[in-house]
Formats: sequence, C-alpha cells, structure tokens
Amino acid sequence: EFVKGLWGSRARCHPDQSFQQYFESSMGLFSPMRGLLSKSSSSLARVMGLVSLFGVYSAFFNVSLKLAPIFVDKKAWDLIFNFLNEAQRVTTVLNMVVSFLFSFYVLGRVSWWWETMNCCRGIQGRNHDLAMLLSGVAAAQAPVGE
Repeated sequence: EFVKGLWGSRARCHPDQSFQQYFESSMGLFSPMRGLLSKSSSSLARVMGLVSLFGVYSAFFNVSLKLAPIFVDKKAWDLIFNFLNEAQRVTTVLNMVVSFLFSFYVLGRVSWWWETMNCCRGIQGRNHDLAMLLSGVAAAQAPVGE
C-alpha cells in the first residue's frame, strides 16, 4: 500500500548527505533497480517492474525480427514485412491523432496554470493591502495633546 509523507517507504540516504541515495553493496549493473524493486509497497517499484518487463519484451521482439530472415522462407518473410509496413502506417496515423489530442490536454493544463497564477496574484495583492494597512497604523503619530 502506498503511503505519502514521512510514513512512506523511502530510498535509503547516505548519513552525511541526506539528499543522496546510496546502495550498501558494491554497485553492479542491476543494483539500483534491485534496490528500488525490493520495496513491494512502492508505486515506483511497480512502474519500474512494468517498464523493465516492457524492455525485455521489446528486446526479444527486436532480436527475433533481426533473426527472422534466417529462419523463415521468403513467403513468410514477405507476410511479416507487409504486416510491419501496415503497422508503421497505423502508428503514423495514431501519432497524428495523439498529437492532436495532446494539444488539447496541454491547452487545458496551461489554462489551469494561468488560473492558479491569477489566484496567487490575488492572494499576493490582499497580502500587500494588509501590509499597507498595518504599516499605516504603525506609522500614524499620536495626537500632540496626549
């Protein structure tokens, strides 16, 4: 279960430099990933596991695609080649659709940012009003007869 704040599982930090993550054993190629994946409650560990699995599948697909001409006949290779060309055309169309939809998402995020900035500027203006009122009271001189 993911827990936010001080009670969540965090990466170990070096005692002298609290911002720097470290690993106790000697560093190997997969040591950082093993250290992050050891925390089963971390959402980062789940994402790292899925990304690693996707990378393994992608590497397997690329290697099998490179070796396919060795093991398949010309007819089967033509079928694979035509399928991959069609897949490339589909990804080109999907790329345009995703870019179009992403532009609306970005537009929404930018408008949200400007609304947040306007709200913050309003709060800053009220703080300045209070500061001027308080400084006016502090700067007021007492009447001469009192």
